[in-house]
Amino acid sequence: MSESIADRIKKEPLALALVGVAALFTLMFVAVAIVRARYPFEVEWMEGGVLCHALRLVHGEPIYAEPSARFVSFAYTPLYPAVLWALSPVFGLGYLPARSVSVAAFAWALVVAYLFVRREGGSRAVALGAAALPAAAFAPTGAWYDLVRVDSLFLGLLASAVAVGWWTRNGARGPVAAGALMTAAFFAKQTALPFAVVLGLVLLVSRRRAAAVYAATVVMLGAALLAWLHAASGGWFWTYAFALHRRHPFEVAAAALVTPARLALLLAPGLLLLAWALARAPRTGLLYASALAVTGVVAAALGAGTEWSYHNALIPGVYFVSMAIGVAATELEGRPAAPLLLAATVATAPGGLVALAQRVLPERSAASLALPLGYDLRGLVPSAADRTRGAALVARLTAAPGEVFVPDHSFYPHLAGKDTRLHAMNLADLQGAGMKVPRDLVEEVRQRRFSLIVVDREEPARGADPSGRQGPEDEAIGLLPGVSKHYRLAERIDGPRVFSGGRFVPCCLLVPRDEP
Repeated sequence: MSESIADRIKKEPLALALVGVAALFTLMFVAVAIVRARYPFEVEWMEGGVLCHALRLVHGEPIYAEPSARFVSFAYTPLYPAVLWALSPVFGLGYLPARSVSVAAFAWALVVAYLFVRREGGSRAVALGAAALPAAAFAPTGAWYDLVRVDSLFLGLLASAVAVGWWTRNGARGPVAAGALMTAAFFAKQTALPFAVVLGLVLLVSRRRAAAVYAATVVMLGAALLAWLHAASGGWFWTYAFALHRRHPFEVAAAALVTPARLALLLAPGLLLLAWALARAPRTGLLYASALAVTGVVAAALGAGTEWSYHNALIPGVYFVSMAIGVAATELEGRPAAPLLLAATVATAPGGLVALAQRVLPERSAASLALPLGYDLRGLVPSAADRTRGAALVARLTAAPGEVFVPDHSFYPHLAGKDTRLHAMNLADLQGAGMKVPRDLVEEVRQRRFSLIVVDREEPARGADPSGRQGPEDEAIGLLPGVSKHYRLAERIDGPRVFSGGRFVPCCLLVPRDEP
């Protein structure tokens, strides 16, 4: 006779509480992701720029080429836009299919975390708790997992690579598969590189032949792709994917102090579990997971220290520390404190301890640690009014004669049936790296080529007082080379908001000044 729910609650109350908390925060993320995936405008201000990369491939044009008014690449490797291009004949190219790729990749990363903990001997409850931790940290990590950005595809491939490399280290084909997956992760985002090194070192210690096969796969496949991209782009791939990063300032304090502190606050109860398990003669699985956790923290720190970074830099730290916490809870199963601490970690991952620290720390320290809270996700969901504002802006672009320029949302002209131009982030990247603004863009502005330019202002926080916004508007217009000289403000608008990343909102419609 099957066990009743009441009997099971009496027998495993802490495990069931853990499952309940894990399910709650995972379902909260799923609900938000479903609504945002269907939103026909930008949830984050660089989504359109990523879609423009895929659009270039659809048109048979390179994404790594000399900077021009038409296009400048973001500083990433090319796999994500290539995936969107490959899927476009079937699903089209737009926000919904691109976000679906990200959601599917993130869901797969959670499945890998669950399977990893289970294979290390963890119960279903503990594995679910570990897998739920990254989902619970959705808002503090920038509300990023479902965006048209590279991070989730990178995470799904990276998680697969380190798991396959560990699970199949004694097989003949496993190291080859791990090497191929790690190479794919690198070509999704360069942050895979430290994980590639750590997996190689772990294999070298545990099984030298597997390490040799893995290293040979990564080197041969990676080198071949790097050489091809370098040659095919005339050297521009290297400039965008590597050289630009080296030319930007690096904030040591953000990397070495703020990032570890933020991760510690998000995952504090689980870190106690991890330290407890490591102090008890841990098994090799926990040592490996801990090495990945340390690598995740290092990767997060490197990302956070880069100029103009955002909270999504925390993603690899949150994910791999969560996996290690799950394995630690596995080693401590049978002790009531283990599921209790894991449940507490899931409950604080949305930022509870961050909020508490902001109350007790000095104002300056509290401000440096601030993260968005994830207990109420309604503010991350577009409303009917946002759809109306987005449709109105696209209609204005469609009605404008000739070409338009929307630097902060570079895919919107495509929605209006017009040619796209470079993204505002490209201008910041080029100028920050000491490179010149594309000459043809300067000429297009000087010649008043655009009948309409849409400028965004950046709000310091959602819900900021809109009064006195002349300063931010002037600043935003001044960032575009020559625009203030050749264009005038024709109308102020309240454009469609974004809900992740920088709060850029279309505010100003500029038209050409009369000829002198």
